[in-house]
Amino acid sequence: MSVPPPWRRTLRRLSARPTGNHAIGRSICLPPAGAGAGSFHPWVSHHDQGVELWAAQLPGRGDRIHERPLEAVDEAARQVALAVQWLEGLPYVLFGHSLGALLAFEIVHLLHEQQLPPPRSLIVSGCSAPGAETRTNTPLDTDAQVIAEARRIGLPAELLADSSFAELVLPALRGDLRMFHSYVLRPRAPTTCPIAVCMGAHDPYVSAAGAHAWAAHTTRFQGVHTLPGNHDYLASTASGLSSFVCDALRLTTGHR
Repeated sequence: MSVPPPWRRTLRRLSARPTGNHAIGRSICLPPAGAGAGSFHPWVSHHDQGVELWAAQLPGRGDRIHERPLEAVDEAARQVALAVQWLEGLPYVLFGHSLGALLAFEIVHLLHEQQLPPPRSLIVSGCSAPGAETRTNTPLDTDAQVIAEARRIGLPAELLADSSFAELVLPALRGDLRMFHSYVLRPRAPTTCPIAVCMGAHDPYVSAAGAHAWAAHTTRFQGVHTLPGNHDYLASTASGLSSFVCDALRLTTGHR
């Protein structure tokens, strides 16, 4: 009986593996609150064929629906960082949207602390920089409170109105929202990893100031890239966003 590779529990490869000289690297993506690796399926048909598309699958969603969701950024980041270190041989970029951006940011610091190979670039999307905005102590004890907060941050009301769907996603959504609202930035030096920021032109939750504040967290700020849409633009801008991520990897590896 073969032993599954150590990354299989936490990461999912969504695209075919490039072969020979076509292999450029990997993009490893972290989804927003309540979502799983499937959030990035719309990217597959747009992704550079030389770049493997990977996504994190945290407990409580997708094929891990029966596992207890996490509620702390540190633990979620640790699990993904542990999986990432087993993907050897190719350069990679990290991409995270909303809560996924905070997780990706913490993963970069964890890899540095453990003296492991860092990503060539960190792309944060739909998320103000840590410390840029005051987080509220939002109560999330009841289903009604979780649904109210989910609606406030832009999850489709029609999905949350579906009781069978809500029953499936509420545990992971509650854990992720607690993770987001309890996150505390630790004092430390800016990372040397380049950080690029993506934001929706009409995102009600991320201001231009909040996006540009990421510059304080890196010695190599790559600017803010504005996309059409509001907060939930992963699918609607799949072509442009996927290309942006792949181009970021190409630029750092000399592939033009």
